[in-house]
Amino acid sequence: MITKETGKQRIQDYLLLKRSLRSLVEWAEDSFMQAEFDEKDATIISDILSKIGVSNVKNFGIQWHEWNEFLSMLGYEIRIELNQKAV
Repeated sequence: MITKETGKQRIQDYLLLKRSLRSLVEWAEDSFMQAEFDEKDATIISDILSKIGVSNVKNFGIQWHEWNEFLSMLGYEIRIELNQKAV
């Protein structure tokens, strides 16, 4: 079953470079077609998955603000911390 937490984790893994865009797109496509969604969040989850599923097409790429919006829809916020590299 795909839940908000599942979606958040997959997006987070992609944004942290733990997962490729190709892998994320394949997961989104497969999940959209075959998985069951948490009933109370089905509309949100299916909307996000459908957008991720076409994000590897040049004209449908996802911008940073859209990833932020997806995570917000899932109940999360992005916080970025930059640290200077040790020399």
